[in-house]
Amino acid sequence: MFSALQLQVMEYILENEEKNQSMVEIAMRLGISVSTFSKNVKNMAEKGLVEKYHVLGNRKEVIVKTTDYGKKIYQMYAEYILKTVFGPIFHILDSQPDEALDAFAEVIRLAATMGARKRPGFPKTRRNRLRSNEESV
Repeated sequence: MFSALQLQVMEYILENEEKNQSMVEIAMRLGISVSTFSKNVKNMAEKGLVEKYHVLGNRKEVIVKTTDYGKKIYQMYAEYILKTVFGPIFHILDSQPDEALDAFAEVIRLAATMGARKRPGFPKTRRNRLRSNEESV
């Protein structure tokens, strides 16, 4: 079986294959430690999903490439996710009028930007004051 991290690593490598990034660069881009990434790549190489190559003239720098088998496994995973996760979502969205889709897209945009903003806390609205009074009782 393959872990979520291994599938994420394969996805990143496949999407950025032409960049020939080192293992250190990929680990940094994915936000994981180099040692965790290295252990995962070793495990993935043992499963035949990826191959490691040393950069000519620099034995410490290692490039990782997805094997044909790894590409096949990732393709199967992507098709499975499309069918089981996104398929039902697309089916529901296909039945909605354009106005509802526009409103839904706006909600998603707002939610995405809210996560990026600093929020000092809940505003002091009457509802929040009532809620905090109930909790203190």
